[in-house]
Amino acid sequence: MYKQHLLRSIEREIQLAKQLVPFIDETKLDFRSGEKTRSILEVMQYLSTIGSVMMQYYEGGMTKEDWQKTGEQNKSVTLQNFVERMDEQQKIIHDYFEKLSDDDLLNKEVELFWKEKMPLGVAIMQGPLKWLTAYRMELFKLIKLSGKPEMGTKQAWYPQN
Repeated sequence: MYKQHLLRSIEREIQLAKQLVPFIDETKLDFRSGEKTRSILEVMQYLSTIGSVMMQYYEGGMTKEDWQKTGEQNKSVTLQNFVERMDEQQKIIHDYFEKLSDDDLLNKEVELFWKEKMPLGVAIMQGPLKWLTAYRMELFKLIKLSGKPEMGTKQAWYPQN
């Protein structure tokens, strides 16, 4: 049960990020809210891999080549393929969850980047789930600030499909 709740929460964040796409003005992909902040496109790039990359990291780590491959994948994200990339990420996450049990989530210990150890389920909440939520909301805010003030809470929090 815990596994399904966690997976559904991640899938919801992916759905919410995808439903923001129709509001994005392609001419504003380089919009930033300030100096030294991510652009709309950079947030989309990050969102398109952060969940699935962390599942790979938790499963057994990431090599330098894996990180480089992720960086290359991120560079190829566009407005036109963002939804497809989010769907691919969701499949990777779903396949990873298929291998897990509730016991794995509760008792398997993993180590985060900053060397903190915790149960896998907590690590998924502390990493991918929170990051998908935070960067989805950053994307929402950037789109709104870039010229879509009519966007509201409904687009940010309520799945439309």
